[in-house]
Amino acid sequence: MQRKAINRRAFIKKSAAGAAGFLLTPYSISPLARARAFSFEGSRVVVVRDMSAVEPDNRTINSDAVLAMVDAGIRSLTMMEDVGEAWKSLFPGISPSSIISIKINCINADLSSHPEVAYAIANGLARMRIDGHPFQEENIIIWDRWESELRNAGYSINYGDPGVQCVATDDSRIGYSSTRYDVSGSNQPLSRIVTDISDYLINLSVFKNHSTAGVTLSLKNHYGTCRYPDNLHAGFGDPYIPALNALSPIRNKQVLCICDALFGIVSRGPTGPPQIVPKSLIFSADPVAHDSVGRQMLLDAGCPTTSMASYISTASRNPYNLGVSDLSQIELISIENPTTGIEKDDQHDIPSRFMPLQNYPNPFNARTTIAYRLAEPASVRLDVYSLTGRLVRRLVDQTQERGVYRVRWDSLSRDGTSVSSGTYIAGLYLNGVRHTIRMQLIR
Repeated sequence: MQRKAINRRAFIKKSAAGAAGFLLTPYSISPLARARAFSFEGSRVVVVRDMSAVEPDNRTINSDAVLAMVDAGIRSLTMMEDVGEAWKSLFPGISPSSIISIKINCINADLSSHPEVAYAIANGLARMRIDGHPFQEENIIIWDRWESELRNAGYSINYGDPGVQCVATDDSRIGYSSTRYDVSGSNQPLSRIVTDISDYLINLSVFKNHSTAGVTLSLKNHYGTCRYPDNLHAGFGDPYIPALNALSPIRNKQVLCICDALFGIVSRGPTGPPQIVPKSLIFSADPVAHDSVGRQMLLDAGCPTTSMASYISTASRNPYNLGVSDLSQIELISIENPTTGIEKDDQHDIPSRFMPLQNYPNPFNARTTIAYRLAEPASVRLDVYSLTGRLVRRLVDQTQERGVYRVRWDSLSRDGTSVSSGTYIAGLYLNGVRHTIRMQLIR
């Protein structure tokens, strides 16, 4: 199959609903070391857009749609149908004890990497099977530099307890490396999550412009990885941003870049509230190709500062060689509305203020986590039923405040005995209105 080129304004369009519409023929081996987990010619970028990702109020995120978007993006990027196998292909040499960290961007509380996207990624990772067992969610770390920023963005701190981990570099148990790395003349310690703790790194950036660097996408996101980012803003961040991303702990461990472009800022960024609602996610193993496409999308949206982001082109050249910046050499796949055709609960309409997430991992062999988000205080009940309608366990029955909640089910019944393998129904009730999801227990 021959790769098709794109120009600056016209991207290749490959529409897909769910798993349909993906390319079927693998490409030849890429020259990019970070893309070693799967083969393709040049650099591939996948942009997934779904009109149902954000509710009509343009404030509330539809978590079910986000999960479908993440699944569709990973399938298309790796050209693999099974989501767990698709994720696994990104991590050569992965073992049951491997640690995968997700670097998010929470410096702007009004527009951070959204928990709905970060936990959808964790959902996919937990569907990998390593040595015949699901990848443990405790081996997944969501992180940024400061705990206060994580909390302001809607994340709950968890470091050491069961479930997906969420922690900041300023936690006394983490901190920065004792080694200082040369970033184009600036000596920078890096977060120990990158240098000492993680085996693999996923970069989850945001979609916004930057008044001194032009744009903030995946490459700029690593300013939250080093200790003194204020020392790296001269010259529009060029060549500091490429030099930072070329450091071996980042370059050798980062396997995937995803941009949370559900919302975006096109001017006066990086602070302030969202100004546009692209309802999109951007995926690539090549950080330069990823940012080149993201920069073009910002330009098309009217961003006046994209020309300042010269560091993206610099990152593609010697001595950095981090990826491909020429849009004509980037194969871009666009997926529209992957939620089309997904079956919904037909018993009740789902109010926009209550958005459940699929449980993760699913299938699971011992325990699973059910996550949901409340946009306002509500009376919530969460029950687990058998397929015959028998109540197995009541997990939540209380009034809860606005926020993101994650409830763990250990596959025990009300009397504390282990339940058998099979399909179970999680019923989430908001002020008497129900939504259900199916969970598969495999022992």
